[in-house]
Amino acid sequence: MSPCVADFALEKQFQDAYTNAKFKEVQAEFKQRSNVNNCLLKSEGAIFTYQVIETNGNCMMNKTFSVFFNTDEFEVKCTCALFEVKGIICRHSISILLTSGVTTLPPKYILYRWRKDINRKHVLIKSSGDVLVNNSNAQRYDEFCKHCEELALLTSKNVKYFIEVMKSVDMLTEKYRALTLAEPNQCDEVIPTCDEVILSNEGTTVQGSINVAATMVDPMSELSKLISQHKYEEAFVAAF
Repeated sequence: MSPCVADFALEKQFQDAYTNAKFKEVQAEFKQRSNVNNCLLKSEGAIFTYQVIETNGNCMMNKTFSVFFNTDEFEVKCTCALFEVKGIICRHSISILLTSGVTTLPPKYILYRWRKDINRKHVLIKSSGDVLVNNSNAQRYDEFCKHCEELALLTSKNVKYFIEVMKSVDMLTEKYRALTLAEPNQCDEVIPTCDEVILSNEGTTVQGSINVAATMVDPMSELSKLISQHKYEEAFVAAF
């Protein structure tokens, strides 16, 4: 783990949350903060507007930015747009936050995809040597990707539809991200496949010579079938 460059609670928050590689990118902005000077231009209610000048030893090459800090909604925006483009909070915003005495950032500035406490999607992507049915998480992931691909094809041709879908996706993402973070230790019960059940029950018979395992149906296969048929209510019931 990379050490913090200074005793800032904000930097420590990123160090605790992010992978080492991404933390180094954020840390570079903290290091460059020393080249930034700011002054308050105006305030309107809870919105404060700052002028931020980034220096590099040559006054002819100085860069000027504007940073807007909404203390009610705890939102900071900089005209450099680094966070909007790369998802990394910029040195200019960091300067304002530290000047304002902020010690903790809200979750929206700690992007989920770079957290070190999440399951990486590469473990959910099947390869030619995988048996996908043995991994219920991967099976659901694969099925969901298929549906997302179809949705993307349908909505990418219409701006109105695209915007509506993206808004819905964002709302659902925030909802289930919050639920996932609130219940990090919950996981699915491991569901054996038909082959595993047959092996574990080999030789077990009832009513003469009928093999019980041979009559069992893989629940994940049935669930996947219902989802693929868009029978979501039945799938929900089957899952629980």
